[in-house]
Amino acid sequence: MDTGTHCSFGDESSYNAGRYRGIAIVSMQVSFFPEYNATIQKILEESGVTELKWYELSSAKMRFAALKVIEYTLTSAKEGKLRVDVLTWDTYDSRHKIRGRDDLLNLAKMYYHLLNNVIIRKWGEPGFWTVFPDEQSAIDWQELELILQRRIMQVENQRKEKDPDNILFIGLEKISQVISNECPPVQVADLFAGIGVHSRESIGKHASFFMVRKRKDCRRISEQLRSQLQKTVDKLSRSDRERCHILDKLFSQCKANGWGVHLLRTYGLKTTNPTCPINFWHYTPQSDLDKAPTKTRAIIPQDHEDMNKSP
Repeated sequence: MDTGTHCSFGDESSYNAGRYRGIAIVSMQVSFFPEYNATIQKILEESGVTELKWYELSSAKMRFAALKVIEYTLTSAKEGKLRVDVLTWDTYDSRHKIRGRDDLLNLAKMYYHLLNNVIIRKWGEPGFWTVFPDEQSAIDWQELELILQRRIMQVENQRKEKDPDNILFIGLEKISQVISNECPPVQVADLFAGIGVHSRESIGKHASFFMVRKRKDCRRISEQLRSQLQKTVDKLSRSDRERCHILDKLFSQCKANGWGVHLLRTYGLKTTNPTCPINFWHYTPQSDLDKAPTKTRAIIPQDHEDMNKSP
């Protein structure tokens, strides 16, 4: 682990395919990294899983490994040792449904929005950060690093002007790509990003699965609707069933911890209080000017100030 006080690990899900896309950042103090990294690695080894990847999750073995990783991660979050922030976006909204959209540039912008909020707002404490995203050579990480460094400096200067005693001394050391199969926390980010996207794109499947599993609730609906739900569940693929189990377990644990995470009524996992350590954020256009980049636009437009609002 490089020098610094804080570190974060990121990965994306379906950034260039499907209606919903997402990224996740797992962040922690550097002092907790050795313990977290070793524990996740041990869980995977004991589960007989070489690498935990959401899109490959189609077996009970992978499900059990994923559930153990989620349980340990949520326990660590509850103890204040880490955060997981998941940002998903809808390519059918007014920001994204434009001609010539560049999905890679848009992915870089979404990384900017999420990292900006995680480093400056969600942790909100002095620290020097290193960011470790999964290897993605098509993104200009050096440019993103410079943009984030400028943004952090801007925030620090604004704080200094308002209150000379209210300087947090936040810094971004660097962004350094890693290979996911060599970095367990990145695999955790992949898992949560996949869950976030799945919770939005497959909400109908999960609703049917959930209602049929909770037979007590299922008795309250009509026989006709119950039959329709059962037919939907019967048609679920093995992968869908495993993923529904994982989503259901994650949602239940977040709810038990009182983190204000909703699922069905928000059409996908969404946290109402983003200060909670497990935070699912549905990105919505911040203004009429907030448009996804095309191949002729920069990663961060000049008017990005009003785009730093998060729920």
